[in-house]
Amino acid sequence: CEDADIVLVAMGSCVGTAKVVVDQKRTQGLKIGLIKVRMFRPFPRERLVDAISGKRAIGVIDRNVCFGWNCGHLLVELKAALNLEGGIPLMNFIDGLHGGDITLQHIERVIDTIHLAAQGKTYQEVTFLALE
Repeated sequence: CEDADIVLVAMGSCVGTAKVVVDQKRTQGLKIGLIKVRMFRPFPRERLVDAISGKRAIGVIDRNVCFGWNCGHLLVELKAALNLEGGIPLMNFIDGLHGGDITLQHIERVIDTIHLAAQGKTYQEVTFLALE
């Protein structure tokens, strides 16, 4: 992630799929990084803040919904850690609910959306990929 302009944050089984797409996008010249969260508790706040500092946009993939916030749990924790109010774009992509697949095409769409947000295009804070 050191040379990346945009970052995708994920955890669990979708990271392998995300790595394939991130590698493809990097060979195409897109400066994207992938951060794999290996442990949710205790939350690796300092390491994530260090890895994400200086990036132009961040996308988070969640396989769950934090109903009180209408987004994923990883996004809620990351928002709290980063304290981004009006700063860089931070987007949540919810996919794979009820054991559904997170496909290469889904990850491509996520990365394209993050890239567009980094360029100043409008974006949704939370996107339910499987429902669209």
